[in-house]
Amino acid sequence: MQIAVENAIKHNIATEEKPLSIYIFDIENGIIITNTYQPKENKSEGEQFGLNYLQKIYSYYKNSEFRTSVENEQYQVFLPFLMKN
Repeated sequence: MQIAVENAIKHNIATEEKPLSIYIFDIENGIIITNTYQPKENKSEGEQFGLNYLQKIYSYYKNSEFRTSVENEQYQVFLPFLMKN
């Protein structure tokens, strides 16, 4: 979760006029983190590092449900729970 929240803060504009809102929801099979999608114009170094790292973790555990999307000016990350077999 921390990586997804840090990603939202690092890559989005946050001002008094355009505040950055971050929401965290737990659902039956994972956690959803959404934030207002207002990307900074200048790309920062290490672009996609955090999301690529998360993808590698889920790949290691053979879980393909991790996903990100942008819809209705909201960026969303789905972090599925990793279950023991």
